[in-house]
Amino acid sequence: MPGARSTRSGGNMALARPRATSRRPVWWLEGITSDVKRLKELEQENSCLKRMYADLSLENTATDLLHNLTAPRLCCKPPR
Repeated sequence: MPGARSTRSGGNMALARPRATSRRPVWWLEGITSDVKRLKELEQENSCLKRMYADLSLENTATDLLHNLTAPRLCCKPPR
């Protein structure tokens, strides 16, 4: 009997391995595998976009810093 307990090896109670009742393909498994593939594609795209954003942000910060260092300071008050 599938899933029933059997007495093996000197009276110890052990679970018997359940038998497969059907050899039909699992139709819902196909949907899950396609979802997993799509999720992996989206994760790769997300990591690419994160790297691109980090590069642009770093470039923008460096450009702003250089601009601020080289710009003449017109906002300062003249000395007395």
